[in-house]
Amino acid sequence: MRTLYFRKMGSDKVDGITNHRIRTVFTADNGHNIFLEVCSGAGPVTEKLSITHCFDTTVSSDENKSSMKGSLEGGRGYGVYPETFEGILKLVHDLGASKYDSVEVLDCMDDYDYKGENNTYISCDTFVRNRRRTRARNILLDQLYAAQKKKGIKYPLISVLAKEDMRMKIRTHFDKNDPEAQWYDVKY
Repeated sequence: MRTLYFRKMGSDKVDGITNHRIRTVFTADNGHNIFLEVCSGAGPVTEKLSITHCFDTTVSSDENKSSMKGSLEGGRGYGVYPETFEGILKLVHDLGASKYDSVEVLDCMDDYDYKGENNTYISCDTFVRNRRRTRARNILLDQLYAAQKKKGIKYPLISVLAKEDMRMKIRTHFDKNDPEAQWYDVKY
């Protein structure tokens, strides 16, 4: 069995499903890669997952409209699956991927990216985790947040634009003295 990895798309300071949006690409039992985005707290039914995007990356847009639509009960899945890891597993199993037995929402510094070059999609099955690098990146990110807070910025906004193994390119949006993205070295 395998872990189904999701990437945080909401706040990097919020953990788990409650991150607002989480995304993944997983491989179904038929070999097709499925893109899935679920949200918490965004649907009309509280404590239920809101499925915002779900499509087969290996077929055309027209085929997706007919094949995936029938897979999600209750329209787009609003109010059908509980807002839990078990609810996500049930959804993924209902979409034809029975090999996953756990779910993990990765830190934004973990480097799982579902998009490859030329608009291709990458399954989470190929993701290899490096916890030491993630920890080092988070230490740097915390230092940048603290520096912005010290300058009196009430809500620091920092975006990670690109990452290499030992470096991160980070833009600090509210710092007038640092309007362009900067490369920061990360040692681990």
